[in-house]
This record gives sequence, C-alpha cells and structure tokens, in this order.
Amino acid sequence: MTTKKILLAVDRSPRTDAVAAIVADTARGAHATARLLHVAPEPSAVHNAEGRVVVYADQETESLTSEGLDYLRTLEVHFGDVPVEGVVRFGDPVAEILAAGQRGRAGLREGHGSRDARAAHGRVMRAGGRDAGR
Repeated sequence: MTTKKILLAVDRSPRTDAVAAIVADTARGAHATARLLHVAPEPSAVHNAEGRVVVYADQETESLTSEGLDYLRTLEVHFGDVPVEGVVRFGDPVAEILAAGQRGRAGLREGHGSRDARAAHGRVMRAGGRDAGR
C-alpha cells in the first residue's frame, strides 16, 4: 500500500494557520501524512560594520534551520493525530516546492509561500501534478 502524502509549503503569513487547518482536515480524511515545508533564503555569512565575519554561513544555516523547524512545530497543533513531517530547505521557493513534491511524490500540493511562489504556482491545489482548480 502506498503512503499518501500532502505537501504544504508555508511562509509566516497570517493565512498560514488557516491553510494548515484545512490541510490537516484533508490529510485526516485521506489518511495521509502531511509534509510541512518552509523555504528560507540561501544563508550567507553575516558581516559587521568593519566587514568582519561575525556569523559564518554554516552557523547561519543552523540558525535558520532551527528557527524554521520551530515555526513548523507551531503548526503541528492543527494536525492532532495526523502524521506530520517538517523540513526546511534553502533557495528559490518555487524550485524547492516543486522538487519537494517530486521527491515525496506528494499527491496534493498547496503552494503557500512567497509572492513569487504563489504567482508561479497560481495558488492552485494540484492533484497528481495537474491543476485541480483555484
């Protein structure tokens, strides 16, 4: 039997909680696992006013990953008994959302991220890679 997965790409907008609640109900009804994805900007070193590195890129990566996972854990309250996986990726939101959908073979994907991701994704739920409607 194939495990059903629903991918929810999230940002920190006020609508995220409402979308998470809807996806949780959908996952519960479908007996699916919810995969929460947060895409953060590519980390880089942080410099002070004199140009000295005060935080290295790998430290910034760890910090952003930790912050992203903490944020995803706050959304888990909506999912109750639904299995939830949380992941933080870095880079272009559209590319990462599409790659995550392919990697996880998500049957239903809701792009809820940056404005660019919404524009490219069209804010459309997709079933099996096809547009399912707005």
